Amino acid sequence: HWKNNAPLTYGSNGYGGPTSTTWMYSGEPATGNGWNEPYSISDDKVLGAGQPFTLYPGMVISFDVAFVFAKDTSAPYACVPALKQSIQEVRNFYLNENQFCTPGLTGTLETINEKAAVSASPNPVSSQLIIHTSSTQFQSYSILDLTGKLLQSGKTSGNETIINVEQLPAGMYFLQVGNEKEIQALKIIKAE
Repeated sequence: HWKNNAPLTYGSNGYGGPTSTTWMYSGEPATGNGWNEPYSISDDKVLGAGQPFTLYPGMVISFDVAFVFAKDTSAPYACVPALKQSIQEVRNFYLNENQFCTPGLTGTLETINEKAAVSASPNPVSSQLIIHTSSTQFQSYSILDLTGKLLQSGKTSGNETIINVEQLPAGMYFLQVGNEKEIQALKIIKAE
């Protein structure tokens, strides 16, 4: 919807047309079919929106956002196929991996062993977090904040390790479990 609550409409400048739509430029720019933004090399702006929600005191809501970019200046819209491929790779990564992208953490060399799974419960957690591993090869754990700052670390014990997280403020954290050769990472939520 526009700022005055008028619906976005298909075609032209998106305002005042007969057919309501939920997004602009729903056509295929590489082929020219449908409603497309006129090609220009300009400084375009993007606005994202989501469903309304109420954020109560102590409540945590996290959003995963990916900005995907592809560049091919050989012809107008030549980058669209590469952009679509990159978007699909990001979708597959998000749906199939329990990973995250945060400064300070993405530089860690990670090799994922499918047979050596790691999980944590309860999640969200209030006081005691239990780390479950399918292998005793994992020897240590670390809890990091969203900036990558190390907040807590220690040794794991067997296939189940209980750690106290009561002192952490409410919010989202990253739990890394691993050894010298392999690190597996999870998102955890600390509740009030």
